[in-house]
Amino acid sequence: MLSRCLVLKTTKQKCLTEKILNLEAISEAQAKSANINHNTPSITIGKFKLATDDQNKIIIPPEIETSTLIKCHRRLGHTGRSKLFNTLNKTLDIKGLREKINKITENCKQCQMEKNLPSKQGKLSGSISAETPFQKLAIDLYGPISERHFKGGEDNNKIMLLVIVDVYSRITDIIPTTSISTRAMQKCLTQKWFKKYGKTRRNNIGSRKTIHCSGIPKILAES
Repeated sequence: MLSRCLVLKTTKQKCLTEKILNLEAISEAQAKSANINHNTPSITIGKFKLATDDQNKIIIPPEIETSTLIKCHRRLGHTGRSKLFNTLNKTLDIKGLREKINKITENCKQCQMEKNLPSKQGKLSGSISAETPFQKLAIDLYGPISERHFKGGEDNNKIMLLVIVDVYSRITDIIPTTSISTRAMQKCLTQKWFKKYGKTRRNNIGSRKTIHCSGIPKILAES
């Protein structure tokens, strides 16, 4: 029974690696690695003989760890961090795998753009219409995302995008901000939106991201 399980595991591992990994790049990187020698265990996949650890996981040299994980993330359909970790942890030997996967998924531009939070379906409650331009605003936050997606941004810095939409005209402004405090929201509204379009009578604050919004109506009234 044990030998049968090992055969099944090896077969699944080969199928996974053949579909999502660049076996040639891994083989070349392993050949240059000082930590891998002829005594290291190995597994043969197609025409490539790849070094493995004592748990039969393929050793990924440090210099190609990031590129390998990005390729896996994309080829597996931009799966989430937990699913990606559970899939790759059975096959790849990468030190600090969970932390590296978290960093890659957090900085994935496509994941950020297509991320959808669960929402209730059915008839919308309340009013989301306006009779005149700039009568009502819809306000929401998007992020956090890496600054590296913007010209001159730092790779390690995170920002939020404040999205403001005029309900009537659909005029939209997207304002980057490093803080989601009440005062930061006031600054974005007064110095960016109100300065350009004038003050709005009603603001619908989105609930997709928890922000300190309890004081915003009072602050807007004072602005």
